[in-house]
Amino acid sequence: MNKTTSTILTASLAIFSMFFGAGNLIYPLASGCASGDKFWWGLTGFIGTAVVLPLIGLVSIILFNGDYEAFFNRLGRWAGFLMILFCMFVVGPLVAMPRIVTLTYGFLTPFIPAIPLPLFSVLFCTLTFLAIYQESKIMNVLAYIISPALLGSLGIIIIKGLLSPIDFITTDASGLTILLQETKRGYGTLDLLGAIFFGSIALTLLKKSFDGDNKYDLKRLALIAIKSGLIACSMIGILYVGIAFLGAYHGYKFTGLDEALLFINVCITVMGAHGGFIIATAASLACYSTLMALAVVLAEFIQTKVTDGRLSYTYSLITVLILTTIISCYGLKTIMTASMPLINTLYPVAIAITFCNLAYKLFGFSPIKIPVLLTLIASIYFNLL
Repeated sequence: MNKTTSTILTASLAIFSMFFGAGNLIYPLASGCASGDKFWWGLTGFIGTAVVLPLIGLVSIILFNGDYEAFFNRLGRWAGFLMILFCMFVVGPLVAMPRIVTLTYGFLTPFIPAIPLPLFSVLFCTLTFLAIYQESKIMNVLAYIISPALLGSLGIIIIKGLLSPIDFITTDASGLTILLQETKRGYGTLDLLGAIFFGSIALTLLKKSFDGDNKYDLKRLALIAIKSGLIACSMIGILYVGIAFLGAYHGYKFTGLDEALLFINVCITVMGAHGGFIIATAASLACYSTLMALAVVLAEFIQTKVTDGRLSYTYSLITVLILTTIISCYGLKTIMTASMPLINTLYPVAIAITFCNLAYKLFGFSPIKIPVLLTLIASIYFNLL
């Protein structure tokens, strides 16, 4: 295997681990359960916003050489800065990272000694720090430890669940209604926002992997990153199909439960009580890998953009994880309730920016302010209905 092929494979597994977090387990399961006999309608909508959009976002940011500041500043300096802040708040220690901690706690609670959420948060964030305080190690940790264990655990659950299929439950909603419903559910993964910042990490890590090799250039790195992203998103899409089938076949028994409890109960139904270790492993690794990637993004942002290098990467990382620990103590329900209005309003704006920037790089389409403003007005209007 030559160096380029090996690099693409390593980067693919690393990008997969960055993306595949807690939301990527619970939302496709809930989507399959809710879609019932309109399964393919629901899956199409979900894949559109949970796989295709993140891939487009990843390609777009790579075309900007991983520079998310340039990516957003096409809106103007202040508007771009506000969008960066929004994304950092959402994917960082105020929403996504505490959500990951609290979901992990919910997944593991049936299988570990009873400990309070604050203590669990401290332990989980401490383990995250120990894994990534040396940033250069994250690619190998994600690619060679987290990804194989996660894929193996999920593979066992999916294969066993699909060997005992049950007829889809009948839903009264039309296919179009299910399509729109599950398209919106796909937003919950927050992977478009993650892709914009993970693209920056991917390029940085790829550059480090070529240290001492003067043969690479930015065009070659971008091509490798795009190939790696395509492979990673394809892997995620395949897993979504399998997990959604689990929800459609086995999730109807647990309607009314929140997504985390739905996931645990479906997996126990499929694996039995003794499959708890596999369930806990899959959920925990998914959460852990994404928390590591997000922590790196936020630590770099604080180090380079907020403190202009005055605070080191290590102390920036400590700051992010302490804030994550504090917010996670409020619990999953509070975090989700407080964050959804903001996400539902501004996520479509991020989509508009992504498509405008992609069109700008590929076709020279320069307008962005008017399309984004119209999207914001429409988003506010429909969210107030």
